[in-house]
Formats: sequence, structure tokens, C-alpha cells
Amino acid sequence: MKKLAYILSVALLGIFAASCTEQEGTVPGSDGQPKVTIFQYTPSAEYNADEDVSIRIVKNKQTTSAKYLVELTKDKEAAIEADGEKAYIEKVLANGTDITFSDEGTFDVLLTGLANFYDITVVAVNGSKKELCSSTFEGLAWKPGIKGVYTIYNGNIRGLTAGGDAGQVTELQQCESDEKLFRFKDLYGAGKSLKIKVTDDDPVDTGTYGLIRYFRVARQSTSLVHATYGPVDVLDFGYDLGDNYFYDGGYNCYKYDDDGYCVLNLRYRVSAGAFNSMVDVFEPDL
Repeated sequence: MKKLAYILSVALLGIFAASCTEQEGTVPGSDGQPKVTIFQYTPSAEYNADEDVSIRIVKNKQTTSAKYLVELTKDKEAAIEADGEKAYIEKVLANGTDITFSDEGTFDVLLTGLANFYDITVVAVNGSKKELCSSTFEGLAWKPGIKGVYTIYNGNIRGLTAGGDAGQVTELQQCESDEKLFRFKDLYGAGKSLKIKVTDDDPVDTGTYGLIRYFRVARQSTSLVHATYGPVDVLDFGYDLGDNYFYDGGYNCYKYDDDGYCVLNLRYRVSAGAFNSMVDVFEPDL
């Protein structure tokens, strides 16, 4: 807590939809080719949005059957480079999963554990005609990080977490594919982490505890539910009240380079508004 005392004495982060490129034939009746369109959606709260995704596949009228295959993007690219797209189409038909479309021509599936870049590839078939379509899911993989205790000082929120007054044991991890993206793993429960993103601002020399780097917290759900006001979201002051609060007002978020100690000025929001604000702190195990 020595850093928090010092800091307080000097103080004045819906649905994502994606599809393969729409070509002629994705609209029913536009030509004779079988086609599908693939959509991605964020799964419900009990799933881990970093590596789980809901997929909807929609066929056109020319498609009589289809199969899908989920494979690491790099492995798919290597296979096509080695043997060509036609050979990959046959691989999907040989090793893929059959798609049973609804009467409306849709198929839904939930894919889990995709902590990397994966391609969801579909081959649509009509007789001898075979058409390949794919969508890439960018799952987030994380490096082992710094373990410690995250404490929420807002009593309205602290009581909703498993750690309560003692603070939540967590791990500050860096994303493998984005060096500026970090998370406090499972802070709000299994599969529900708090993501933060380091800014491009120059590091600041505090003169006492070493260099600090600013980071931002875009609005995100927490999986916490208040008994009176319902689901709780979180974001930093700047995103909630304007960037002047983040930079000029001193309500910012930052981490120390030497040990990962973090200070977060956050706003916890519910449908009725924001709770009174207090600083959150992550103290690493040293």
C-alpha cells in the first residue's frame, strides 16, 4: 500500500458480426453457384469471449449440402500453399462436420477454446459444384504474467466479487498478438477478465518508484450483478466523463514498469448510472 499512499498524496475500455467476403451467389438466385455466408457473434456471458465464438452459417438456394472445418489459420494457409485450394476443399469435405440447415437456411454452432487465429471454413456443394468460404476468428492467447491481488475499494462493487474485502487473486497477463493489450485474468469470475490497453504516451518518471505507463480501460461487462440495479459494466474516467478527466484531472490508470503495480481510476456503471468512484489497485506478489 506504500505506493497507493504516495499516489494519493501527489495526485491532483454487441455483438461483433463478421462474414466472409460476399460474392455473386450469396444472394439466392443470383447465379448457379452454391454459396454460404458466415457470421460471428459474441457468445453469452457464461462463455469466454477471448476464445469462444458463436457462428451462424447462411446458405443460398443453390446449396444442397455443406461441411465446415475449424483449423488454425497458419495450418490452413500452409496446406493451400502446398497443395492448392481445390485440395483443401476436398480436405474439408473429407474431415469436416456435416451442416444441417434449418428450414430458413441457417445453421448455428458455438465454438470454444480457440485461443489463437482460427479459420472456420465451409464448403458449399451442389452436385459437382463446390464453393469454399471462410471466416477468421482472432482468439486471444495470453503469456504467463505477474500474479498478485486486485482490490476494489468501492464497497458497492467489492462485495460482489469472490475476494471481497481481501481482494481478488489474479494475474496480469500480456496478449501474445498485441503487446499493448493486457488483462487481469478471471478478475470478475472464470472466463471474465478485465482488459486494459497501454497507450502510446511516453513513460513518466515518478522520481520515487520508477517509470509508469498509462493505459486505458474501454467499457466492458464484468459479469457482476448488483442486487438492485442489475448487470455492472466498467470503464475508465476518460471514456466515461471525457479525456480531460483522464489526463488533466488526474483520474488516470497506470502501471509501474519495474514490478507491474497498477492504479486504476474506474467507473462502475449500472442501468441507473455510476457508483461513487474510488481507485482500484493491483499489488503484485513480490
